[in-house]
Order: sequence, then structure tokens, then C-alpha cells
Amino acid sequence: MKKHFFIIPLTLIIFMTGCNQTELKEQVEQLTEENVVLVAQVSNLQDDIRKQERKIKDLNIDVAVSERNIKKLDVNLEISKDTNSKLEREIEAIINEIGEAKFAEQYGIYNLSTVSKGMRVRDLTVTDVTKKEHEEYPPNYFVDFDGQFEVSGSIYHSQVADSIVFSVHPNSIKNMPRTVSQAESEHIVFNVSNTDELKERLGDKLAELDGLDGQMQMRAVFEDYTFLIMHATDAISYAKLVEIVSFD
Repeated sequence: MKKHFFIIPLTLIIFMTGCNQTELKEQVEQLTEENVVLVAQVSNLQDDIRKQERKIKDLNIDVAVSERNIKKLDVNLEISKDTNSKLEREIEAIINEIGEAKFAEQYGIYNLSTVSKGMRVRDLTVTDVTKKEHEEYPPNYFVDFDGQFEVSGSIYHSQVADSIVFSVHPNSIKNMPRTVSQAESEHIVFNVSNTDELKERLGDKLAELDGLDGQMQMRAVFEDYTFLIMHATDAISYAKLVEIVSFD
């Protein structure tokens, strides 16, 4: 009987030990698999960190470039201010010498605060001047002209106003009436009021205006020019196309 009691516990111990070894082996295998996954995750995180570090380095370079560009813009702005101030002084000196009316007719430059009906500006005549005061913004102006002018520039389709816009070439703005600020900036744009007629004249070339970058160079004659300033709106000046002289 004693032998049987001894054999049974020993058998149980051997059986339990075998079970523990199996469980331990399974746990080790599971931990090994989990470790492989963790190692892969750590490796991926390290790759992400390196990528972010490269991005930060690139951003730092971009910031440095932007700072240099801002400094250049500040310098150019100061130069532009000096140039504009010089031009204003030159205009004032000429007006004092020959008078504003003669200056407007000879140079095609007029002052919004003093322009009046009947004034000749280059080869055009002012037919109406409207000034509308505004509580929150500077005054709005509408200046109508009678006569024709020929200019070179580019036309493009404005997505904002769904219209065709003519941008006058800086070398050509002297051929049309311009305010003092336009003379300083050498930048004039206006809507073509008879858009349908323009499209008919363009024919197949109208396709060149497709897309955001679509534009076309041309020299053309316009009339019924209205200069306007309407603050806090997208409205711009407009003129009627008379003739397309050439496609430059």
C-alpha cells in the first residue's frame, strides 16, 4: 500500500511538471512573437521620427528662405515708396508749372479728388464724375470717359467675376487715362463690357483662355471707358472693345 501512495504523487508531479513546461514553452513563443511585433513597431516609429526630423529640417530651411525674402520685400517696398514719393513730387512740380488741366491732357494722368466733367485726359474727355461717401471706407469713385484708346496687354477669364479681363501692359498704359496711383504702380486692369462680341471675334482662339492659366496677348482699341473704385467689392473698371488690332 505504501508503494502505491508513493507512486501516485510522483506521477502527479511528473504530469504537472510536463504541463508547466508546455505552458512555459507556449508563453515563451507568444512573448517571442509579441517581441517581434514590438521590434517592428519601434523600427517604424524610429523611421517616422527620422522623417519628421527631415521635415523639420526642411521647414527650418524654408523659414530661413522666407525670412530672407521678407527682408528683400521690405527693401523693395522702401525703394518703391521712395520712387512713388519722387514721382508724386515730379507730378506736383509739373502741375504747378503748366496747370492741372494741361497736365491731364498732355500726360493722361488725373487726380481723383480734382477731376471734373469736361476735362481732357489724353485723347479722352471726362463725361461724368460720381463720388460716393462711405462711413467705413474711403469714397467710391466713378469716372466716365468718351473717346477711344489703343493699348497692348493680355486678356484672361476671371473666375471671380466670370468675365473677361484686359490687363494693360506697363509700356502701354500711357495711351489711356490713369490716376496718379495707377501711374505709380503701372498696373491697370478692366473688364471687357461686350464679352459676347469679344468671344465671337476670338472664334477658335477663345480656347486659349481655358484653364486657370489661360491668357492671350493682344493689341486692341476700346471705348466707353469707366474707371471705378468700389471698396469691399470685386468690381473693377470696364470698357467696350471696338477692334482687335493684332494678337501679339
